[in-house]
Amino acid sequence: TARIFCGIFNGASSKLYLSGGTPASGAGGADSLASGIRIGRDTGAGTAFTNMEAYEILIYDSALSAANLNLVGNYLETKWSLTWTDV
Repeated sequence: TARIFCGIFNGASSKLYLSGGTPASGAGGADSLASGIRIGRDTGAGTAFTNMEAYEILIYDSALSAANLNLVGNYLETKWSLTWTDV
């Protein structure tokens, strides 16, 4: 299943959104994002994800507001025919 992943990496305040809506929490959310991101690999044993294709990666030099995050999510939703729920 194709999804839009949006992460805000800001130490202990990090968030990971899976197709928008409410951010993931616990080990899949802020807890494991505090030390950064590894695109294409998990944070545990370092095993590569399987069957992963990244269509587009957008990186910004600051945390986006909810309004700007929704602009990006809606852009990706339209471009790739995916689903985005406003945050």
